Amino acid sequence: MWPVRQPRCRFGHCSQPLGSYRSPAAGSPLPHRPIRLDDLELASGLKARVLQLAFLRHLGRTPRQWILDRRLDAARDRLADPQSDRTVTSVALECGFTRPSSFTKAYKARFGELPRATVRRRRRLRDV
Repeated sequence: MWPVRQPRCRFGHCSQPLGSYRSPAAGSPLPHRPIRLDDLELASGLKARVLQLAFLRHLGRTPRQWILDRRLDAARDRLADPQSDRTVTSVALECGFTRPSSFTKAYKARFGELPRATVRRRRRLRDV
């Protein structure tokens, strides 16, 4: 049986940690619009397939999964902010989700609670 080879970048770019990608504006994961796969390609200088192999190798997930996680993390931060009065729908739209139902489903899968539960907790903390 032949040994399994790990996918490697033939250009040598894979030595950089891919999880450290930041968008240009103040290190915020979502400054003015959600991160797209094209943004990652441009920032890394890698083609889509090489980028996908590098993500799988270093992070154990595809670039799209990583982007979804960043969007959901940003949404949770915005929903949990005690100084904010944002609604779940407005946060979903800000973070690039066009359908609130798909946002709710992804949010619950990632965090184990509905977005409205995060909002309720935020309101309780603010009222205390």
